[in-house]
Amino acid sequence: MSTLITNAYSSLNLGDGLLVDESRDIVAEAGFIPTALLALDPGSFRNSGIHLLNAEASRERLVLELGLGILPLNELAIKRAFAVGGGYLRFPHRQVAYKTYLSHMTQLKILSKQGIPFALLPASIGPINFLKKEVMKILAKAEFIAVRDDKSVLELQEISNVYRFPDLSVMNEIKSISAVSGNWGVGLILRNLDFPNWLRDLHRIMQIENSYLMIQSSTGSSNNDVKFITEHFPESEKVTTTEAFLIKRPSLVISSRLHGAIMSIKEGIPAIHLGYERKSFGVYEDLGLSEFCLPANNLDFNLLQGMVSRFQTDRGYSEYYFDCIARTNEARLISRRNLVSLISCVN
Repeated sequence: MSTLITNAYSSLNLGDGLLVDESRDIVAEAGFIPTALLALDPGSFRNSGIHLLNAEASRERLVLELGLGILPLNELAIKRAFAVGGGYLRFPHRQVAYKTYLSHMTQLKILSKQGIPFALLPASIGPINFLKKEVMKILAKAEFIAVRDDKSVLELQEISNVYRFPDLSVMNEIKSISAVSGNWGVGLILRNLDFPNWLRDLHRIMQIENSYLMIQSSTGSSNNDVKFITEHFPESEKVTTTEAFLIKRPSLVISSRLHGAIMSIKEGIPAIHLGYERKSFGVYEDLGLSEFCLPANNLDFNLLQGMVSRFQTDRGYSEYYFDCIARTNEARLISRRNLVSLISCVN
């Protein structure tokens, strides 16, 4: 019986690509091999060895009005589906609410209309200030909803089958490895954020000694790091995150992208995260790293600079960083086993 992964975005954002891989792995661990992927940018996953479906089709007015399935789910014999982990379903005001609904909730609505059991892998949900009745009606039909932060649990408290789990990308053992090259360097993964002082703060961050830009995402008009960096920092040195990890080997990463920070940690490189949404603080809490997640909307640059200086001069600080993670490994591994058990019951 075929299994579908839904609500994927684009692998041109390395964080999204990572989460699709993690979702496929944990579903397979539960005994279901994913055979199809429903994505907003399916072409970016063309080398993934899986049948690709275009999620743009789920935006059709016909689906919204009549609930007709225009995706070939029956032809593919889809028997169950899992929404990719790591997403963020937000409905804070009318414009964003409709965009989220059209891009993501319609996918789940189609599954419900066709009688296909579905579940949501760990994501963040909320606030639900608009379209709440419609959104909650769809979510209530899920076999289970896994969320990665405490605020999302509260947001969905009227639904009984909501469970708190870590982010999929950290639901495994993370070991400290020596990643420091011969030369001190600080990798910067920076994205556009709508905060009053954000550009001012970025210019200060760019002045950190021996720093260079690492590009994570190159897709989407509002999610394109290349476009943003080129516009505001055209003369700055920049490499892709892949090139940085393979060649430059930064000693420290400062990232305003959550999964850029996580990828750095998995490379054995400590990462200070400039958090801007509930997912940031929830994930760093699960890693035992709350003190290394600084609020991007009210950045204390002196605190950040002090951390950078200490990483540069005190090797024990990096050891302390990874010791914090090690103390949370067992709890995250237990969470993974519990999630695998839940997934295995979706039939």
